[in-house]
Amino acid sequence: MRGAYLVQSREAIETLVSLQTETGNRSRFGNPEKFKHMGDRIAELHRTVAENTVRAAALAGDLTRTEVVRHMEAKKLAERVSQAIRTVAQEIKAKAEYLQVRGQEVADEALAPRAGYAALDSEIRSWMREAVKTPEGMAKVSELAKKDATIAAIIYHSPQFLTGLSESLHTKMRLQAVERFAPNAHAMLSEGIELEALAPRYERVVSEIHHAFYSPHLADKGATRVELD
Repeated sequence: MRGAYLVQSREAIETLVSLQTETGNRSRFGNPEKFKHMGDRIAELHRTVAENTVRAAALAGDLTRTEVVRHMEAKKLAERVSQAIRTVAQEIKAKAEYLQVRGQEVADEALAPRAGYAALDSEIRSWMREAVKTPEGMAKVSELAKKDATIAAIIYHSPQFLTGLSESLHTKMRLQAVERFAPNAHAMLSEGIELEALAPRYERVVSEIHHAFYSPHLADKGATRVELD
């Protein structure tokens, strides 16, 4: 497996090989097809990483450069890729925040209290508080919340203590209301949460790349170069 690589450790070689594949980059940067709002940028990052990794791997066989210069050039490639990764990571963080805020706004609008129906909504809450005291009543409320947008909306916009539901069940049913009756909001919230979890992984890949592309010991020898111009 070792062949011609600038960094000869098994871990570095496996990283270098993996970064040239779509599978390897999906595992690190996410699947572009999953992210409606960031898919194109993530796919572009995949290409940037793969193309520069191919160049870094090819440097090992470049006989026109000395060993030190090969490592210096590989370090430049690593820094170029690292900058691209960090730029996309910042875009992902910003998009994740936007999607969660906007998704919440859309959900609030879709499941807002109905104008002119405050008295009826209050009666429904009173009925609900009594119903959820028994397993049969709880089952009835749960079933109605799945198919009746009015019931789902009341659960969503009412404070937990007015519904008779436990805090955890109220939270769960609010999320279900968004998923069923405000699907656009649910899609934005879901993507925002997934993107938020994705971004921290990117910095770990930067570290992987610097370890796999070059030897710092050799690359740093470039600082001793004497320019004669």
